[in-house]
Amino acid sequence: MFWGDKIFKIITKNFYSSTLQMVKSDLIYRILIYRNNLDKFHKIISIYKWEGDDDQIDKVNLSEYTGEFLIYKTQFDIQELKKLAQLKLEYPQKDTKFYREEMGYTTRQLRIIQGYLSELNGEGRNSYYDE
Repeated sequence: MFWGDKIFKIITKNFYSSTLQMVKSDLIYRILIYRNNLDKFHKIISIYKWEGDDDQIDKVNLSEYTGEFLIYKTQFDIQELKKLAQLKLEYPQKDTKFYREEMGYTTRQLRIIQGYLSELNGEGRNSYYDE
């Protein structure tokens, strides 16, 4: 329950308010897109909303929150992928560290760059985990 609460807070606000939030958001994104996880989570996770002013508790579809998160994350990633693709065109033989530093990412954000590089290579965001 506690972990679910943290994920819920991340996917409902402050996607990129800090480097840590960015890393957490990327991890959650990778988990959601991995294999068929999103569909599985929509089937097994229930969220309830209570306004606090009456006794009514309403069931809320998880997709209301994951949809917004996925749209925002996808738009953000497209912008970052464009920047990285341009760097790869200008400097095709450079290593991951070069691209990470040129993008202004910290060491903590290494997995994000690795995921972007995998996508640009046509392998998919999580390909380096499947090896």
